[in-house]
Formats: sequence, structure tokens, C-alpha cells
Amino acid sequence: MTTLMDVFALLAAGPSRELDAKIFCALNPGYTLGTNSLGGAVLLFQGFRRTLEEAVPPFTTSVNDALALVEQRLPGWHIALKIWSDHASCHIGKSVWPEQDAASAALAILKALVAALIAQDA
Repeated sequence: MTTLMDVFALLAAGPSRELDAKIFCALNPGYTLGTNSLGGAVLLFQGFRRTLEEAVPPFTTSVNDALALVEQRLPGWHIALKIWSDHASCHIGKSVWPEQDAASAALAILKALVAALIAQDA
């Protein structure tokens, strides 16, 4: 099982469909990441299999999907996003964690979201 702390550490590695799935699984209890007979990644839930393309938005590469996830998990919270030519940083209001830096805007949003969710659970 992937935890939010695991996801926070994995975000430093950069975007990937597997990381998208791990984020999805960490936020949706009961879902797990598995493989199909060809070795491809699939999402498992109560015996059902779905490909990542079918079931999981590209959170780590899409600013829109990352922002939608923030709105879903922390509705109404303030989001401050700064984008430079070589990196981005994001802070989500009410979070006690500082701004989160990453290589891209989507990753910075996700790091700030995970930090805020971890702080909420503390």
C-alpha cells in the first residue's frame, strides 16, 4: 500500500503513469497497483482490472488534472502557484508546510497537495 509520505518522496523522481497510479491508490483506499499478463501496470479494485489510461488521470503531467485533484480533496482552499522557466512552486492555503518546489507546475501542485493532506492528518 502506498502512503501519502511515500507519494511525497516519489514526486521528486518526476512524472510517470506509475506515479499517477500510486497517487490515485494512496487517495482511494481499496485500490492497488498490479500488473497484467504482459507486465503492464493495471489498477485493481475488488477483483476488477482497469488500465491506467482508463482509470487514472495524468496528474503528474497535467496542471488541469492536478488542480482538479486539489479541488476534489481540499475544496475552497487557496492555491498559490509560481512558475519560472526551470521550475515551479506551490502553496495551498491552510497548510502548515512551506511552499513546495518541483521541476514542473503539476508536480509542485501535487507536492503542495500531499503536504497539506499530511498536515491535516497530523
